[in-house]
Amino acid sequence: TIVSDEESQSLELLDFEKLGDACVQQQNDEKRKAVVKVLKLALEGVILILKNEPKMKERIMVLEVEQGTVNEEMT
Repeated sequence: TIVSDEESQSLELLDFEKLGDACVQQQNDEKRKAVVKVLKLALEGVILILKNEPKMKERIMVLEVEQGTVNEEMT
C-alpha cells in the first residue's frame, strides 16, 4: 500500500508521543524513588537525633515498629 505524506507524518508523531510518554514515566519513577530515598534518610537522621534524648527512646521504639509495618505495605 502507498502511504501519503500526511499519513506518514501522523505515524511519526504517534511514535514520538509514545516515546515522550515513556520518558516522562521513567523520569517520574526516578523522581519518586529519589524523594522516597531523601525521606528515609531524613527520618533516619531524626531518629538518630531523638535517640540521644533519653526521654524519647521509648517513643522511638514505637516509631520504628510502625515504620517497619509501613515499609512492608509499600513494597
